[in-house]
Amino acid sequence: MDTRTGMIIFHERFEDAIPDEQKKHFVRVVRDLSLKEKAESQIALYAPCVCGSGKKFKFCCRKP
Repeated sequence: MDTRTGMIIFHERFEDAIPDEQKKHFVRVVRDLSLKEKAESQIALYAPCVCGSGKKFKFCCRKP
């Protein structure tokens, strides 16, 4: 986050694009997910697999 403007940078790769003289104004902001956000980010067993195979997640990419 830029302490001067409050601008938040989401990806670490943008950190490399910032000139060295301006890096002193940036602070790394880390926050934990809330319980609701954690629950929403989980994949249901019977949901379609995210790999696009058309199978259910339970039978495709679920790690045993």
